[in-house]
Amino acid sequence: MPRMQPRQPGHDGDSPSQACLFVREGEYWTITFDGKVCRFRHARGFQHLARLLGAPGRPIPASALAAGVGVPGRRQVSSSSSATAERARSAVTKTIKAAIRRLGMHDAALGFHLGATIKTGVLCAYTPDPGRRIRWVVEDRSTGS
Repeated sequence: MPRMQPRQPGHDGDSPSQACLFVREGEYWTITFDGKVCRFRHARGFQHLARLLGAPGRPIPASALAAGVGVPGRRQVSSSSSATAERARSAVTKTIKAAIRRLGMHDAALGFHLGATIKTGVLCAYTPDPGRRIRWVVEDRSTGS
């Protein structure tokens, strides 16, 4: 007799991909995961997570996240020094991990999912679990985009 696998939050093997939201509205982020909605005041770590969730599977340099490259209202900073790259890696990792901890305190399943799928370092990435069909809708409504 086959063994039944426990159901993971946000996953139903027979369902289409689950749409989850990561939306900035002014000074607040609205995050929806597995039917649960959370709202948080803006923090840089949420901005970094939004960039990563919006580009699943694509590595983004920590220096680009730290400099806000591609983020409206942030100037682009370019530096090739290894000390600058290390500072960016350290700062970005710290802010992302803090944001994931904060999210996990309000939604354990979301904290677990992001902790398992967000990779930080010189290159950062959201690497979705192929066994879960989650599609993130990432928007920044604070700038009219």
